[in-house]
Amino acid sequence: MPLVSIGIGAAPAFVYVAVKYKRPKFLVPALAYLVVMISAVALVALGYALSVGIGIALILGSAGIASAHALAVRGDVAIERDFDSQVTAARDRLRRRTEARKLVAGHPELARELGIGRPDLHGGFDDGGLVDVNHSPMEVLAELPGVDAGIARRIVTTRTEIGGFSSVDEMSVTLDLPPAQLDAVSDRLLFLNA
Repeated sequence: MPLVSIGIGAAPAFVYVAVKYKRPKFLVPALAYLVVMISAVALVALGYALSVGIGIALILGSAGIASAHALAVRGDVAIERDFDSQVTAARDRLRRRTEARKLVAGHPELARELGIGRPDLHGGFDDGGLVDVNHSPMEVLAELPGVDAGIARRIVTTRTEIGGFSSVDEMSVTLDLPPAQLDAVSDRLLFLNA
């Protein structure tokens, strides 16, 4: 924006960034670019050869510096925007998991029909990434953090023998897994009755 507008758009561009991304520190350069631009226009308006030359030099210099400055902070703003979108997406997944768990608790038949906790069914219902340990195939279980193909095989074999698990703790004890092994994935696990 600063280069295209020959420096005139520098101040508004930095005000926009300050307001949109809640970064008040960008108001300082916005004010500086505004002062330089007003000074340059005033010098040009005087009409003297020297003042016009200095005014044009200020305008062109401001355009170049503001453009370089805008490019320098662009990455910082883009990273923050990406971070914000990732945080929003994570909150959304957590909210969907909570809603899906309520549905499982109140209406287990409907939960099964919707395929909650069954990413292998591709039912279209977004449960936030839940996995039903008692019904998901070994391949799905093996994709979970802390669960490899061997543990997934043990889960499937043992759940068949005992009729399923009721919690992460029961599964850990039954399979003799270290207590912290499933910590990273415990909030995604679901244990629907057979």
